[in-house]
Amino acid sequence: MQLSLKALVLLAPFLSMATALPAAAGAEPEAVTETIAPDTNTTVTALACHANSQYRDQWVENGLTRFRTVFSASGIDPGTHCRYWQAGDCGTNVQCGWDSRVDGGTWRVDANFARGGPGDENYWGCLGSTRSRWLWDYGCTTG
Repeated sequence: MQLSLKALVLLAPFLSMATALPAAAGAEPEAVTETIAPDTNTTVTALACHANSQYRDQWVENGLTRFRTVFSASGIDPGTHCRYWQAGDCGTNVQCGWDSRVDGGTWRVDANFARGGPGDENYWGCLGSTRSRWLWDYGCTTG
């Protein structure tokens, strides 16, 4: 929403009375980072965060290779990573979420790919591209 200069002048007395909401007790304020998106030359502002994803294991299921990827994040909801896998361009039968049965409890995504070289290459490409898009969209770094 864009406001005209006239609207801002009319709202100024009310805006000056506004106060910031207090932070939760003991909460550290999130650092904000600003970067320039190379493709659009626009400024992207995001909360500082760390996010990771990595291959865990694989098995054969219904003639397809099922890959498991585990992931974690701090500073953002780890569940946001699921949407990159569920967008439809990375594997089939994608199941994503928290699983208390894996490694004592972790976020994981399982997805089917064709067996053999091309399917394996597709998985590794998806692993890299989903992580890169996740990091970029939220302004995160690995760590």
